[in-house]
Amino acid sequence: MFAIYIFVNNYAMKRFNLYNIIDIFFKTILIFLLTFVWIRYFVKNLVLAIFLSIFITILIEIFSHFVKLKINTQKQASINEKNKIEEITNSLIYSPTNKVINYFFNLAKSKHNATKKTKYIEVNYKNCNIILYPIFKLDELSPQNIIDIYNSIKTKNVKRIIVCANTYSIKARNIISSLDKEIVLLDSKQTYFELIKKYGIYPEIIEFKSRGKHTFSELVSYALNKKRTKGYFYSSLLILFCSFFVPYSLYYIIMSSILLVLAFASFSNPTYNKPKNIKLLDI
Repeated sequence: MFAIYIFVNNYAMKRFNLYNIIDIFFKTILIFLLTFVWIRYFVKNLVLAIFLSIFITILIEIFSHFVKLKINTQKQASINEKNKIEEITNSLIYSPTNKVINYFFNLAKSKHNATKKTKYIEVNYKNCNIILYPIFKLDELSPQNIIDIYNSIKTKNVKRIIVCANTYSIKARNIISSLDKEIVLLDSKQTYFELIKKYGIYPEIIEFKSRGKHTFSELVSYALNKKRTKGYFYSSLLILFCSFFVPYSLYYIIMSSILLVLAFASFSNPTYNKPKNIKLLDI
């Protein structure tokens, strides 16, 4: 029975480790036993009950596998889309303003009659003027930003102002109700689904250099830095104090001694406590 299950799922089993195999094995056995108890209640023939239980167990396992596979695929797609939104948002934040305006202008003109201005785009949609105002920055959109946008456009005859931002504060969202023009706020996620993905035009992604893994020497330097001395010393005293009240106190004393050695090493070792010699004016 277990061999048949492996055969049906051979393409997935390649990535399974020992834990997954044991988990599947015991889960299959449990399903078989529960199935067998119910089948045996209605079928008096032992051999027939066993074969029916095996058959039903295989069907349940195959069905549960494909359900789980579908769920995992949806989760992975959601994770990939979340990462994509983050990449696009970061690229818009770190891009120059004129480049961001050019991107949203190209997006708008792909389906509408659009005019590019210095800080926004005018879109003619069903004989109505709509302002598309992208303002991507690291911090959230503030009420003052909303007021500045409103003041720069209040003399224009527009039906709606769509403000695209990384994120916005609650106060910024609340202040738009007091203005005489319709203002729609879109955060990065809403901008992606309502504009970028719907129009199918994506901005150029900026590749950011990621920090590599720490080397062993860097970890040792961090562990034996003088800033760690107090932590090692107080931890050593605490463990030594606990050794008087617990059984097997020898292990506590050993650990306390190790921490005391680390405290002494981090305090007195000159190798990892040298000040960095930064020459700012050297070329």
